[in-house]
Amino acid sequence: MKIAIDAGHGYHTSGRRCLKQLDAGETREWTLNKRVAEEVIRHLTRCGVEVVRLDDPTGAQDVPLSARSGRANGEHCDYCVSIHHNAGINGGNGGGTVVFVYNGKHAAKSDELQKNIYQGLVQEVGKFGNRAEPLAAKNLHMVRETRMPSVLIEVGFMDSASDVPKILDAGWSAKAAKGIAKGICKTAGVRWVDDAAPVPAEGYLVRITAGNLNVRSGPGTNDPITTVVHRGEAFTIVGESYNGSTRWGKLKSGAGWISLAYTEPV
Repeated sequence: MKIAIDAGHGYHTSGRRCLKQLDAGETREWTLNKRVAEEVIRHLTRCGVEVVRLDDPTGAQDVPLSARSGRANGEHCDYCVSIHHNAGINGGNGGGTVVFVYNGKHAAKSDELQKNIYQGLVQEVGKFGNRAEPLAAKNLHMVRETRMPSVLIEVGFMDSASDVPKILDAGWSAKAAKGIAKGICKTAGVRWVDDAAPVPAEGYLVRITAGNLNVRSGPGTNDPITTVVHRGEAFTIVGESYNGSTRWGKLKSGAGWISLAYTEPV
């Protein structure tokens, strides 16, 4: 499963920023888009999804739309999600999330993706704003020119007195991103994997169930092997990390990381 994720615009794109009377720092739209996109990518990667990012992750360049859609098509992505923030309230109240599909002929899966992303977001942050049509259709490049089910999300309004406090809050944006990622996974048939639970300061004990289990320098099979442990041996885990859908545990001894799929609690 390969998903294209796009944080709209670039850091220096003219005019794309929060209204100054609501945000003295005039936070750039790309900064908001990037924050949500990176959280979506983190969740998808943990769930074992391959992600293709279409914008410039540094924000230095506003990658042309044709290059973004061209890459999504060239990489044969299964779905494409473009993340934006809206404007048009001019300092008033109201606003809310809008998820767009193409207003011409498009895949039925685009409609499913649209619905699931919106419902996932509302589930995480609650329904807000006053959009009469939060599920909308429009002639937008990123949903028109991509050859896979695609949506464009306007997470909230950068010039809404009620939306700006939300979209500037990193915690709120993280919840919105989680909802978006859940909607993508639901549509794509990808099993959702929750974040690792916090590990107690003192750690916890596990026993090795595999005959021989490699200990690696980092939480992944691409990291070098540091040693090997054996069935029946017990170790204290003091940290956890996901690599795709695999949960890894950090050994208290400092020897490295083991896949917790081959352990049992003691």
